[in-house]
Amino acid sequence: MVPGDLVLAKRRSAQLAQLAQLPFISFHPSQREHGIQVAALRKQGVEPSRVISSTGTESILGFVEAGLGFSIVPWPSRSGPERRGVRCIRQAGADATFPISAVWKRQDSPSHAVQAALAAL
Repeated sequence: MVPGDLVLAKRRSAQLAQLAQLPFISFHPSQREHGIQVAALRKQGVEPSRVISSTGTESILGFVEAGLGFSIVPWPSRSGPERRGVRCIRQAGADATFPISAVWKRQDSPSHAVQAALAAL
């Protein structure tokens, strides 16, 4: 995902060069997800100019929404997070899709969507 106001070049190689100039917003290096993010960047040949780490998806989304950089985050829907100021670019390829084995919500009230997902597992 990239800041919503970022104008990307038409060619993929030019887009990757543009992204390399922006800070990358990652999960904290102690988290498993950080390694997955770094591997995805390396596979595309992207070495970001700077890395800003965060501990959770919501804060990563906030950084991207504020225009402070770009990120790669897992998301349960194909469309990605729908937030003003964030544009999602779905990654292609078999290695860009991962199963979701657990979902939780940080609120006391039960979510029907989360309950349905857990029941399906």
